Amino acid sequence: MMLQALFAKVATARGFNAVEGLILGTLLLNPQARTQRDIAKAIGRSQSTVSRALQRMAKRGVVEWSRRSGSRELLFSLVSESPTRLILSGIHVWLKTNSMLRVELELILKEQNSNDDVRVEQIARNLIETIDYVSDLLKPAIVKLEMG
Repeated sequence: MMLQALFAKVATARGFNAVEGLILGTLLLNPQARTQRDIAKAIGRSQSTVSRALQRMAKRGVVEWSRRSGSRELLFSLVSESPTRLILSGIHVWLKTNSMLRVELELILKEQNSNDDVRVEQIARNLIETIDYVSDLLKPAIVKLEMG
């Protein structure tokens, strides 16, 4: 399917691997919760490959899982059926991660002794500036996308 292949290319460009892109495309086009076996069959990959990809996607906050009533079988679905919401969720996770990184970098700067390597301070300050800059750039875009 051409649209599924396109999703795979876009996902790969966004840091997912090709299998994750195929899963993303499959779940976007068929939004009902699906088993790992169903997903593997739909994309023509082994269940073990799909299992690893689904685990990575769950950690990134792209997919979620639930148990089928009365069964041990897991059902997987996207956290949102909206491509816009999926993109926004990725941006939110990125911003949250960078916010936590910023806090850690600030702690490193506070704990620096005057004898410490000047390079460490330069790198920490540069990363903080970059995090702040990118966050400031993304926040208006997120607000606009969420409103419209």
